[in-house]
Amino acid sequence: GRSVAQVSFNVSSLAVVSCGIIDARYQLRAPIATELESWGVSMTAEPSALNWVTVGTFQSTGYNISALAWRSVGLVEDCQAACSGFEGCYGITFYEVGQDLVNNANCKLMEGLDPNKTDSTPSSVARFTHMALERVATFHQLSILGTLLPGTIYHSSCCARD
Repeated sequence: GRSVAQVSFNVSSLAVVSCGIIDARYQLRAPIATELESWGVSMTAEPSALNWVTVGTFQSTGYNISALAWRSVGLVEDCQAACSGFEGCYGITFYEVGQDLVNNANCKLMEGLDPNKTDSTPSSVARFTHMALERVATFHQLSILGTLLPGTIYHSSCCARD
């Protein structure tokens, strides 16, 4: 049967990571990078990625920040997708209840969110979810397929080229 070994890691810069496993009984030395690249499993790994972070949910206070654009959408995920497809957009306000009466829309796309620029008067009818795109560290998993035997000790080795 086939078995799977998983190696988890992160990188500090964009790199191609190659990993392999060796039966400890037959390992005389650690493999060099070119060996791992030739028989190991490789992937390109980025140090970080943009992820959506919720700044506030079901709040009555919006942000006094100019909109890049307005959209009418069904779900907060649709609002995120609209922002991701809009150049320079890193923040959204999604109307969970109500909509912007001037623009007849419920998804506000913005350059970002500034906690110092909230509206001074809370809305009595609308409720908002505020989200921002933030760069966060990325952790990767590399799966290595093989025929691994129970009770056998294996060593994993990895190399990274940036």
